[in-house]
Amino acid sequence: MKNIKLKILLLFQSMLPLFIMVCFINFNIILKGINDKEYSLTFISTVVVDFILIILIMLGAFSFITVSGFISHGEETPRTLIECKKVNKVSLDFFMGYLVPIVLANYSNFGSVLSFLAIVFILGTLIYKTDLFYLNPILIVFGYNIYEIRFKNEKQYICIIRGNLKVNDVLLYKSITELVIFGRISR
Repeated sequence: MKNIKLKILLLFQSMLPLFIMVCFINFNIILKGINDKEYSLTFISTVVVDFILIILIMLGAFSFITVSGFISHGEETPRTLIECKKVNKVSLDFFMGYLVPIVLANYSNFGSVLSFLAIVFILGTLIYKTDLFYLNPILIVFGYNIYEIRFKNEKQYICIIRGNLKVNDVLLYKSITELVIFGRISR
C-alpha cells in the first residue's frame, strides 16, 4: 500500500458532496429547533451530526491542498501509453447510485441519523478497501478525468489526470496504490 494518507484524503474528498448536502438538509431542522426553542433529541442529534459533518467537510477541503502537493512534488516516471480509455461515467454512476438516495433520506429522528452514520461508514469502508476512491465527483468538477491505461509490457492502471489522454502520449505519473496513479502529460 503506497500512499495511505492520500488514499484516505481522496476518500473524504469523494464524499464531500454528500456531507455538504446533508448539512444543508439538516440546517432547516436546526433553524426550526432554534426558532421554536425546541431542543428535542432530534434537534440535538442533528446538531451533533452537522458538527461531525463540518469536521469532515474541513478534512475534505484540506485534501485539496494535499492532493495538489502530491501532484506537483515528488518522483515521476515517464512512460508512453499504448492504450487508454476514458471511464468518467463510472463517477456519475457512483454519485447517482449511492449519494443521491442517501441525501434524499429523512434525517428528522435519531434512528435515521444512526442509519445515515452507518451507511457513511459502510460506504467509506467499501470505497477504501476496493480502491474506488478515484470515483470522485469533486475531481471531475475540477477538470480531472479517469482513464484505464496501459504502458508497454505492463499491467493496466487507473489514471487520474487533469485534461485528456491519447495513445502515444508520454505520461509522468506517481502511484497512489499498485493500480491507481496520478498522471500528467509530459511537455
